[in-house]
Amino acid sequence: MASILNVDQINNAAGTTALSIDSSGNVALSQVGTGAFYRTGTFTPTFTNFTVGNGSVYGRYIRIGDIVTCWFGFEFGSTSSVTGNLQAVSGMPFTSVELVSGSSNGYFPVDGVVWNNGSGWHSIQAKMNENATDIVWLQRRTDDSNVNATNPITWASGDTLNLTVTYETDDA
Repeated sequence: MASILNVDQINNAAGTTALSIDSSGNVALSQVGTGAFYRTGTFTPTFTNFTVGNGSVYGRYIRIGDIVTCWFGFEFGSTSSVTGNLQAVSGMPFTSVELVSGSSNGYFPVDGVVWNNGSGWHSIQAKMNENATDIVWLQRRTDDSNVNATNPITWASGDTLNLTVTYETDDA
């Protein structure tokens, strides 16, 4: 016959809750290291050479342990503008870890889509460097050309840029 163990909380050595189980059986890990194990939130990314105007910018993240996934981008408004290349995005919620010891050559890949207000999409790529909170080198995937005011589309109201990155952090 099987044994049944009824537990709704497990404490760590310091006597604080390390794991809890609610009445529905959902498990919550309270802490790992110095930060919350599971958290979600929003942030406001800043796009180099993009003026928001009456458009909008968004950023959301989920963090589980030291792994962070961010979804971020913008919707172009009638008074939004792009001048030059969209070469960088700053303001990610956590700093990425060092991947290559003593080097600055490690990076996390960033994928994205430019949506031409419902009439087509274009695949975008970029990178998040190690020890960084920014994204660099937004490029059209098909030919590695820079994303700018007319590439891969001429931006107009309702057009969107959506990006995703998953990276490791050791921030608390």
